[in-house]
Amino acid sequence: MPEMKKETFESVLKKLMVRHNPHRIFSDFLTLVVCAFSLGEQEEKYLSVIRQYSKQEANLFAEALGKLVIEMTGDGTGLVDVLGSFYQEHISFGHNGQFFSPQPVCDMMACINGPVKQRSNILDPACGSGRMLLAAAKSNRNALFYGADVDENCAKMTVINLYLNPT
Repeated sequence: MPEMKKETFESVLKKLMVRHNPHRIFSDFLTLVVCAFSLGEQEEKYLSVIRQYSKQEANLFAEALGKLVIEMTGDGTGLVDVLGSFYQEHISFGHNGQFFSPQPVCDMMACINGPVKQRSNILDPACGSGRMLLAAAKSNRNALFYGADVDENCAKMTVINLYLNPT
């Protein structure tokens, strides 16, 4: 019997990208997740986005979120930037100079900075998907993390990464 291929965050989103523009799918996915995490505060925005898709497609968005959460936990320690990797590989292609720092570089820079004090403020003014903030969180999840980016999708990725990796 042939071995079944394991579904991943990437494979589920690619199912949606067959019928729709990849940029739109990814942006809508990010919007839906941020809205879902807003505890009802952004329900109208959520509904305005999800209504554009069939029931089957809406279910794929939900499945993609489930796969994302599983992949972000990695070996159980969390703080894995699945969104940023997908974005670079399938969406941005370096558009507007969007090349995120590789995770090992982020980890090294966080180590060079030394231990982060309790409740320290950590700011990344060009946060991309939040990798540098995730690297800093590895040494102290009790810091206060702030990120900003000119790209709305990047800001959403950072919000999701920090939300799914609670400090």
